[in-house]
Amino acid sequence: ALKIAYEIKKVAKSSPEMIMMEVTRTNKAEKGSKGRKKSRKEQIEELIKPILKDKDVLYKNAASNVKKELDELEDELKLKSESIYLWFMQLGFDMYSFERIYLEDVLKSDKYDIDHIVPQSSIKDDSLDNKVLVSKDVNEKVKKDAYPLNQQIVSKCLSLWKYLKEKNLISDKKYNALVRRSELTEDEINDFIQRQINVTNYSNKLVRDIFKIAFPQTKIIFQKAENASFIRNEYDITKVRELNDTHHPVDAYLNIVAGDILDKHYSLRNIKAREKAMKLATTDEEKEKITCNPESAIKRYFKNNDDALKLVQETCEKQDMLLTFRERYPDDAFYDQNIKAKPERSKLNALTPVHTKGKMSDFTKYGGFDNLSRSYFVVGTNSKRKKVMTSVPIMFMNMTDKEDLNEKICATYAGKNKDIKFDLENKIHVNSLVELEGERFSLITANKELARLIPFNSLFLEENYRKYLKMIIKRLDQIKKKVNEGFQGADSITFVRNKRSENNDVVSKEMNLKLKKILVDEFDKVERSYSATKENIKEIKGKYLLEDFASLNLYEQVNNIIEAVKLFNRKDGNFRISMDKFINQNPILIKTSKTGLFEKKIKL
Repeated sequence: ALKIAYEIKKVAKSSPEMIMMEVTRTNKAEKGSKGRKKSRKEQIEELIKPILKDKDVLYKNAASNVKKELDELEDELKLKSESIYLWFMQLGFDMYSFERIYLEDVLKSDKYDIDHIVPQSSIKDDSLDNKVLVSKDVNEKVKKDAYPLNQQIVSKCLSLWKYLKEKNLISDKKYNALVRRSELTEDEINDFIQRQINVTNYSNKLVRDIFKIAFPQTKIIFQKAENASFIRNEYDITKVRELNDTHHPVDAYLNIVAGDILDKHYSLRNIKAREKAMKLATTDEEKEKITCNPESAIKRYFKNNDDALKLVQETCEKQDMLLTFRERYPDDAFYDQNIKAKPERSKLNALTPVHTKGKMSDFTKYGGFDNLSRSYFVVGTNSKRKKVMTSVPIMFMNMTDKEDLNEKICATYAGKNKDIKFDLENKIHVNSLVELEGERFSLITANKELARLIPFNSLFLEENYRKYLKMIIKRLDQIKKKVNEGFQGADSITFVRNKRSENNDVVSKEMNLKLKKILVDEFDKVERSYSATKENIKEIKGKYLLEDFASLNLYEQVNNIIEAVKLFNRKDGNFRISMDKFINQNPILIKTSKTGLFEKKIKL
């Protein structure tokens, strides 16, 4: 964020007048809960649901076991017990040994403790963010009353902590406490309790202070995300996350709009004067003028500034937004952390030992690591002047001798073949922007055989089609239910909206066919400019937008449309090309600045 702000300052040749800081929504009941917070059981069910489909068998099985125990839990009130709740949130693992904990042992034995990560002797933090369920034996003999945690514990459990954090089963605060390697300072100990009041607010203030130092003449304004969301809902500005990534810049723009309106509104007079005026106000118009309610203030502004509302709506419809994506590369573990069985069981000829010393150094007996974790990609030319592309293992990232590095990469790519000369200056990362046959694509993932890309230029739909797409995504399960209940051959299904809406939602084959035609045209554009993957694109079109699309029932049609749309977004995009074809199509690597205003093209 700082780099973007610095670049804007450089282009504008002056500091911005204001910087809006979006902060999380507040004072809102959870969606669909009618004011009721989700129970602990509902929270756990929601968090483990995606893990049940995880490719990592260890965590997938752990989640299955957790779900089984959760389903069999007769009394939901047991989850109020911290030890039981922590067992579920830790997927049944000991947080200091990575060993499995059986729920029955937690319920009926004293084998396990709830330990304070940062000891009570240092600070009195009794929040769940400072508690873990662990073996009493490990806690007493290894962890003891020390902080930061023993390196033995960190080395053994780091991958578990990262996974739990990634899946939102532990908070950032708990993760940071677990991995921290420095002792608490005296100031931290003195200030810690005060910061417990509102961690989010403290973090926001910290970021604000950094920007104040960087931009001393700029006004930094906190802006709640709920205000931008209110503008979207109140003035019918459609947001479809599954369509493309342009909802991010639109959200940023609406936060600026809301922040500017509210900053001016609240600056009209001080709060005490406003409260006094509110007491004296008699008409709705007088109350509206001096209201402290942000939504009322926004409505009043647009009511009196119709041209401003039109400008906002037109800006949100623009298709020339500058989108940039942070290039990403792993820099942590050297190997895939799943330990493979010994060769005679895993059928792998060679493994890297788990330890360099002791009995675990013999991978023929105890197994070891197989897959090297990869960082970035490089392009090389072999002795026959053919281009090749491969990934660089994380363990080589910090090598400074280029000849030695080139030799290491050759060894991992082609064994004893050392005749490949790699370009070690121009690194290609996940999310890198590349140009192929005149069209731009984002590299999403790649391995030794395939590269997966998506068109960089976002898939745009007109407002009426965006609204329709959002509606069928929202009502997909309802459409399926209706079709199964007797609407198998129906040309349309009508759903009654809530009382606030004037019109009903209508799902129709007519609209589906129009949207299908638009998507086919978009696939054709990619196919024409991306000849190397024609078969892949034909396969996708054949699967979701087949010629007999018109004969499908309504559910099948809308489901296929939704799946086809997903192929254009960063999460599910699946335009595949063999790595060999990709690199020999003379791709161009495009390095952009943080804002996207500047770029440099590099022939690979």
